[in-house]
Amino acid sequence: MKTNYTNILLIISLLLFGSCAENPEITKKEVSTTFSIASASTKAGEASDELINDWWIAFVDEDGIVKKILTRAQGSGNTDAVEREEFQLSLPQGKYKAYAFANITQSEIETLLGSAIAEGSAMPNISTATWTKVGNIGEQIPMTGTLDIDITAAGNGFSIEVVRLWAKLCFKFSTDMNQDITISKISMTPALTPAVNLLPNYASIGENGVQGVAPILPNGTVCTKLEKTFTDLTINNSVGKDATFYLFESTAANHPTKHYPLTFELKYGDGTTHTVEALAYQLSYINRNDFITIPVLITDWLVELSVQFYPPIGGYPAVITEKQDDEFFAKFGSGGKFVINPTVTRSNGDVVAIKDLQITVTTEDDKSILKTQPTYDTKTAEIVGEIKDGVTGTAVVTLAIKVKNGELEYTITRKFYIIRENN
Repeated sequence: MKTNYTNILLIISLLLFGSCAENPEITKKEVSTTFSIASASTKAGEASDELINDWWIAFVDEDGIVKKILTRAQGSGNTDAVEREEFQLSLPQGKYKAYAFANITQSEIETLLGSAIAEGSAMPNISTATWTKVGNIGEQIPMTGTLDIDITAAGNGFSIEVVRLWAKLCFKFSTDMNQDITISKISMTPALTPAVNLLPNYASIGENGVQGVAPILPNGTVCTKLEKTFTDLTINNSVGKDATFYLFESTAANHPTKHYPLTFELKYGDGTTHTVEALAYQLSYINRNDFITIPVLITDWLVELSVQFYPPIGGYPAVITEKQDDEFFAKFGSGGKFVINPTVTRSNGDVVAIKDLQITVTTEDDKSILKTQPTYDTKTAEIVGEIKDGVTGTAVVTLAIKVKNGELEYTITRKFYIIRENN
């Protein structure tokens, strides 16, 4: 009986050792999975340099170890520029984070991080990395993307979206003036940023038709003035031109208008120069991958101010007016109500509609000659006020006339002097 009992124990021991040798948790089964890498869509009508030309992806497991690096280089037999490309990859079952890069080499990222990226090694910290170079039109646009992946026995399919690090901005210049206009400089405030987060924030750029929100800029970012100079950007009423370039994402949140003020330095065909200002009033931030077009019509905005005077019975109805450059003068011989009518026309004679005008009135009245301060009536486009009796002096009415033209809002400033003389 004792011998049999020993044999039974020996058999049980062997079974236990055999069970440990076949533990399925030690080696996870590899699964062949379909992947695709795709560039985020824009409305830019992408050229080949704005598509995926080469790419590489690092697959990092839950322990932070690079399990696989897959590379597709230009000239590898694939089409050079693609919006989307599929591939097969075998990975052990488990959860991974994929870091995808297009038009950026692995050595560029390693230099940026100061550390090598290799299979079997820990992935360097990439979450706070920033990119500092903005290229020119015609250069390949760098793209990055991430995706959390759960590889199961079912063999899931995954699509990794890479997002362009740069936004594309296009000013479309035209004029209705009968002379050449040369645009020598564009200034945009506060649209210049020194760097961009290397990895995209998919929530800020918007996904699946969802509207994006203001970008999350790198810590410490200060948005400053963006300036672009030109030597050959000349247009006339027959030929317009575009000025297109790349820039990093930014926000105008800290500007008082919450939008981007624009300044254009112009040289006219007769040799005179002029600086004009406008406000991109529909644009409050710029995200990576955005394609933004701003039409700019350069025109002679002609502002005329006429005045009607309604004195009391027996009052002195005469009003003497004159104009000097951007200033208008009206002399009144008595108290009474007055109406100022501003009219804005383009150089081609077209009158700007009231709906495209927004007029702000401010008044300086040190001598207190006004009984009623001038106010603007949005329905009639008239500025109405009233002068006191028995007081002489001058009041200065400043008109800020905003003219909407497509994406732009241009402000014209005029001063109107109300002069109250003795009867």
